[in-house]
Amino acid sequence: MFDNYRGQDLRGQDLTHMDFRNAYLGGADLRGTNLEGVNFDGAVLWLASLRGANLRGASFVGARLVDADFEQADLTGANFSEAELTFASFRDANLTDVNLQASRLSIPQGAFYIDQIHEDSVFWAADLHGAILSGADLSGAQGVNLTGAIIDDTTKGLDPAWPREYDADHLGRYEKVHARRRDEIAAVDWFVSPTLLEFYASA
Repeated sequence: MFDNYRGQDLRGQDLTHMDFRNAYLGGADLRGTNLEGVNFDGAVLWLASLRGANLRGASFVGARLVDADFEQADLTGANFSEAELTFASFRDANLTDVNLQASRLSIPQGAFYIDQIHEDSVFWAADLHGAILSGADLSGAQGVNLTGAIIDDTTKGLDPAWPREYDADHLGRYEKVHARRRDEIAAVDWFVSPTLLEFYASA
């Protein structure tokens, strides 16, 4: 079995004592929460909000973080290796010294996802606008889009093929798709299906 925190309001709490390994936190509200050093390895945080949270040194190895919101969070030294980060938002977050090795930040081109075929996977990339990636390691990461990200000579594992910027028209389309996508997913009650929960627990 697994711990189920789906949709729970945990805002502003000190949860540094918690162990969320393999837990289900779909839709949980963790805004402004102190989660420094907490272990989320293998956890599911679809649509979870961690905006402004203290996640320094937290571990998300192999976690499923689709549509998770890390805006303005402090993720210094966090470990996202092999995590699923499609459509996650890291706007203005501090990702200094973060490990993103072998993580996936967008859906592979032509992948089957939520009953749709998305041919332009760049629209489904994690949002890194304003994210600080100094010292971050992106070696082997997939689907990275660095538009608006803050990188420097200490950022490791960069691929020259990764997009660095959109033109104005492309950026406008990107923003609209992200907004529509969040509305579509929010309208679906992901969190009541025992079959879905068991799938995530065993995957």
